[in-house]
Amino acid sequence: MKNYLVIENGIVVNAVVWDGNTETWTPPENLILMAEDAAKVKGWSWNAGIKDWEAYVADNVQPGIGFAWDGEFLIQPKPANEEK
Repeated sequence: MKNYLVIENGIVVNAVVWDGNTETWTPPENLILMAEDAAKVKGWSWNAGIKDWEAYVADNVQPGIGFAWDGEFLIQPKPANEEK
């Protein structure tokens, strides 16, 4: 059994535990299933020089619902306000 992220229209909408057996369940064609442990993730860090958030490849960010999928990376939702 593995944890999978369910991606619909470029957004992680759910997470499931699945054994990968397509004889017992097959994800609908319009969804992407990504093994959580195989996901490459981008997070955000505040850049005071440009006064905006910058995306960076993150090893310490756990992907989850609401992350965007750009075809290569899962991108954490961008924070709304500057870091305090």
